[in-house]
Amino acid sequence: MAFKLGLAAFATLAVACASTAPPVATQADAARAGIDVAQLEHGRSLYMARCSVCHLPPAPASKAPSAWPAKVAEMRLRAHLNDDEAALVQTYLEAGRLGAAHVMAQAAASLTGVVGIARARPGEGMVWAKAAEVALVEAEPKP
Repeated sequence: MAFKLGLAAFATLAVACASTAPPVATQADAARAGIDVAQLEHGRSLYMARCSVCHLPPAPASKAPSAWPAKVAEMRLRAHLNDDEAALVQTYLEAGRLGAAHVMAQAAASLTGVVGIARARPGEGMVWAKAAEVALVEAEPKP
């Protein structure tokens, strides 16, 4: 039962990260991106203003960080973004996605301890450990 509740909580978190409005840029996002938070927030503002003209902009967590460059390149001309603006939008999206992956990794790691150790269900704990490992791999920026 605890495993099912944990799985439901993890799935809810994943869906929430993928379906909410694009979040405000944070200091942690800026640190991950290696730029000033004001620049990152400008990227978010451009994203919201230009992309919402035609469609609801997807949340940064809705795609893997590696998927955003191609998507931004595909939409750049339609959104009337110059190269610098497109780079800011892409940086915002990648940093936001990495932040969501960190949250998912922390949740899965917590569930590893709760389910696997506190509830004495090592098999289910290993499932959460693997989920944490996968989320941590995704959370790491790719060169």
